[in-house]
Amino acid sequence: MSLRDYYKIRGYLPSCSPGSADTKFILQRVLRAYFKMRGHVPSYSPNSEAISLILKWPLRLLLFAALLGPATMSSAQTVDTGNGVFLVASPALLDPNFRRSVVLVTQAADGSSVGFIVNRPGQRSLAQILPEHEVLKRFTEPLYLGGPVETAGLFAVFRASVNPPGALRVIDDVSFALDPAVVERLLHAPPRRVRFFNGYAGWAPGQLAVELARGGWYLLNADANTVFRDDMDTLWEELLLRARAVTASLR
Repeated sequence: MSLRDYYKIRGYLPSCSPGSADTKFILQRVLRAYFKMRGHVPSYSPNSEAISLILKWPLRLLLFAALLGPATMSSAQTVDTGNGVFLVASPALLDPNFRRSVVLVTQAADGSSVGFIVNRPGQRSLAQILPEHEVLKRFTEPLYLGGPVETAGLFAVFRASVNPPGALRVIDDVSFALDPAVVERLLHAPPRRVRFFNGYAGWAPGQLAVELARGGWYLLNADANTVFRDDMDTLWEELLLRARAVTASLR
């Protein structure tokens, strides 16, 4: 049985165009997940609901097994590599925290998943919020609303050729700054591209797999240009259309 036949039997339709970068990205994870499924157990301890859902996983969920496994994720915090992805909210996802959201997500060393909603700019910038603060005057871009966790906290997504100590590498040269000490360094010595967030999104080990099983999200390859694009008003619609169009073409 070919991998493509396996796609069809299990009901998975990849959210990418044939020959695209997304295809290569997805095939790498599908191959790893495919062989893991043939005789290995997921590398986290899900609850009973997650276990029952995993037994019914289509390949669209097995894609996420790569994100749940610790092999690359633990190293993502210490070397200049990462395996983050975009979560694109399904129209069926009505949770106001994530409705019509695009989340750049990766996994922390403890197996939990962490990310930032990249398409929710706020109304004010750091320079506007604290105009008397000399250090913040350079930050005129809107402060983004990153998610429902620690909404009073200040975090950052940034680009740097070398991942600094304490930061979490996500994709290519893009990293998360969740540690206050890292955020402080970025404020005083900002890299060539940085975006600040109030709050972030977080999932316990296995929790995001359950949401995927329920059809709450699409998975797409993530890229730095999309993360830092200026116009976020139509990002969710664009990525949703991309996933739906490719899905329809493969039926």
